[in-house]
Amino acid sequence: MQTQDHLWAIILAGGDGRRLKTFRVAESEIAVPKQYRLFDGQESMLQWTVRRAEAIVPRHRVVAIVAREHDSWWPGQLGSLEMNHVVIQSRNRGTAAGNLLPLLLVLKRDPEAVVVILPSDHYVENEASLLETICHATKVARYDQTGVVLVGIDVTQGATDYDWIVPGSAFREEPDLPTLQELRHEGALVNSLILAARGHALLELYLEAKPGLVEPFCPPGKGCAFELEEMQAIYDKLPTCDFSREILERSPDRLLVHEAPSGYGWSDLGTPARMRRFLERRQAAAA
Repeated sequence: MQTQDHLWAIILAGGDGRRLKTFRVAESEIAVPKQYRLFDGQESMLQWTVRRAEAIVPRHRVVAIVAREHDSWWPGQLGSLEMNHVVIQSRNRGTAAGNLLPLLLVLKRDPEAVVVILPSDHYVENEASLLETICHATKVARYDQTGVVLVGIDVTQGATDYDWIVPGSAFREEPDLPTLQELRHEGALVNSLILAARGHALLELYLEAKPGLVEPFCPPGKGCAFELEEMQAIYDKLPTCDFSREILERSPDRLLVHEAPSGYGWSDLGTPARMRRFLERRQAAAA
């Protein structure tokens, strides 16, 4: 039977943040990739995510994926995370490949792993509530042999700039307001991309949805490549794939959507509009 010892956290920080690449509050401000931007001169979203991960699992079971081109930022923001737990991607191959690399590394070290995947561009006012939601999702994942538990957020306002999921049914990317209202009547929730799953169940999802992405790492009958140097060489030749669109959306029947309650102040800060709204709220709260 699984024990808490097999729980791991994977932090996704390898994105290049194209939508926010030129975002600045002031003309004099230096553009910084979104996950490394310091708020109030104190902490970045990556640092929030590291702290979130360490509230779920011990530090020696936290793995992060980062970009080589960001090496002037992430070494100082990953705390004392061991370097053999940091996957450095030489180029961005999308979120599907970005999730797969650290997943294979975790499975090499712990074949019985249950993994929690944490994007590094989320802000949460009430961390305790989010952690409670994630812990519940891991419990469901621990006892479900094949399912993947996706955390869906109940965003009460008309958030048309998010991607939505109707549990057990379909995904919709950034629907217009009339469509969103219909989706809400069907029980749709924002796709947070926070998920929990048995490691092998998640790998099976990849094999079902996109076998060509996994097979270079795990040729049939030959076992998987787990050494970082070998994995990097394979990774550089992969096509660019989106995790939500090309993995999750192809297997809606395998997804167990766990609803997180509204009211704890969650926001994905992945677009200029959301970042501006967030900064305006913080400025108003500080006034």
